[in-house]
Amino acid sequence: MLTLASWAAGRSSWRRAASAIGAQLAGAFVAIALVLFVLKSKREGYDVQALGLGAAGIGDRSPGHFDWLGVGVAELSVGFVLGLFAVAVTPIEGRAEPGGERASWALGAAVVVANLLLLPIAGGAFHPAQNLASAAFSGSRAISDLWLFLAMPGLGGVLAGVSSRWLLRAG
Repeated sequence: MLTLASWAAGRSSWRRAASAIGAQLAGAFVAIALVLFVLKSKREGYDVQALGLGAAGIGDRSPGHFDWLGVGVAELSVGFVLGLFAVAVTPIEGRAEPGGERASWALGAAVVVANLLLLPIAGGAFHPAQNLASAAFSGSRAISDLWLFLAMPGLGGVLAGVSSRWLLRAG
């Protein structure tokens, strides 16, 4: 979603955004595969179908039993706010960084807060690549809800990027 925000704001090319999305997907799948490997090393094993792998969920699969509308609004809102924040503190492709190293720390802290906000609502990270990898390894338990966890953060990021063109010009 942050990659889409940067692209929609005109801060990175589509080629760079596509490359970043590919890297995020690869990293998410490797990370979830490693987590699964470690979990399965337990003496009593690990039942992915029953316990999942951190996949986000709606309704009974949501820690707070939130419906799709509540989870969708939360995911869209966090995607939008985090996208605006990312666009404001990250550099335009090929230019000097506006916030330097401090921007990376601030963005990292914002991601932590976003995870803390969404964990009791959806039970998983707001990052579409992580949600896709978790759902792929978890199977049908998470696949049915996946559409929401791909669409809403992505839409929030695109809306943030488009809005930032106006907001940053106006400010």
